[in-house]
Amino acid sequence: MSFLRLAALATCFASNAAVSPQPVNFKASDGTPLIADFWAPKERKPVFILLHGVAAGRGEWTALAEALHKEGYGALALDFRGHGLSGGPSYTTFATNESWAALEGDVRAAVRYLARRGVPARRVGLVGASVGANLAAKAAAKEPNILCLALLSSGIDYRGIRIDEDLSRFARPVLLAASPQDEYAFESALYLKGRVPDAHATFVRAEQGHGAQMLAHGLLGPLLEWIKTACTALPSPRPSPASRERGNGAKP
Repeated sequence: MSFLRLAALATCFASNAAVSPQPVNFKASDGTPLIADFWAPKERKPVFILLHGVAAGRGEWTALAEALHKEGYGALALDFRGHGLSGGPSYTTFATNESWAALEGDVRAAVRYLARRGVPARRVGLVGASVGANLAAKAAAKEPNILCLALLSSGIDYRGIRIDEDLSRFARPVLLAASPQDEYAFESALYLKGRVPDAHATFVRAEQGHGAQMLAHGLLGPLLEWIKTACTALPSPRPSPASRERGNGAKP
């Protein structure tokens, strides 16, 4: 086999090989150390924070993260506190709703981490599964510049984390996905769709599964298509006249 042929095969193999993420770490506001996998975006494309469900971890998002990366998007797959390699007491010891509510701070810490890497909230989408979906909705309600929100098997109320009022305050694109066999999540998604203002909500009926499991049952394609059409990065804010004057050397 010629050298050129070998080189072509090597290039083809490299282009089709999965790209390994960069392990990163940062802290929540209460000091809890958090671990995540980061796939960098191309140019100024959005980055999606991926939030797992109970007893899961960042590894359940590998297929979605790699698919996003192939499209040029970035991804940050987080281990919540008490899960995976992140710090804090094990989730098996969470005895109160307040223990679960503390995980919302982990979502906000991930948003701050991306901001330090030059990715502002207007280029950040949140994708959550099960309780991770509810935590994503809670965090998005407090950060109106979040680009979009994908909720996989969300519930009206999981572990005391109720989100119907939160969704009513989020006026950006929202996708809700659930399978009919998952009755509570399915009924919740239909109800929550009506809580999103100004017809920003899209409902996707999955074949089966709960949370990230649905990605292996027909949801991956529709989710990616929704991201491409609905999650368009917001433009950078225009500088105010005063800031332009300061940039030209004028005194503040």
